[in-house]
Amino acid sequence: MSKRPCGLRVRIDGSIEGNEVLFEEQLSPDFLDLPQGDELLPVTDIDVCGRAYRASDWIMVEGSVKAQLSLPCATCNERTVFSVEISPWELNLPVDLAKDGMLDLTEVLREAILLEVPFIVKCGGETCRNESEIRKYLAPEGRHQTDDGEERNQPFLSLL
Repeated sequence: MSKRPCGLRVRIDGSIEGNEVLFEEQLSPDFLDLPQGDELLPVTDIDVCGRAYRASDWIMVEGSVKAQLSLPCATCNERTVFSVEISPWELNLPVDLAKDGMLDLTEVLREAILLEVPFIVKCGGETCRNESEIRKYLAPEGRHQTDDGEERNQPFLSLL
């Protein structure tokens, strides 16, 4: 397995219809090109394997993708590692996308990974491991009264 920092490029040069090209790569997380200060952080290299073959005016790509990423827990903000696995990963691309015999799959792979990132994660899977610690700061109901008799809303109660 080779390690590339720049992305995923597959040689399709001269591939005759039906001949397949196998690939197995370990990509540096840098290829995700995440903005500085982003909460989403790659934990490990991204493993990609599969095959590409030409079918008429199309290039078919089939394979799998595995990555370990981390986000803060939605409840306690503790850094939480989770897996992104895309299997099967399938693409049908026009043959004219291959430039100089190379098919650059970097951007479609990046999009596929980012689309699999969950909107929120919790450090304990379904629930936050620190939920009991945080619950004491929330009123038992959605609304409560302050010392001066004023009613206040508890908007974050539903996070637990």
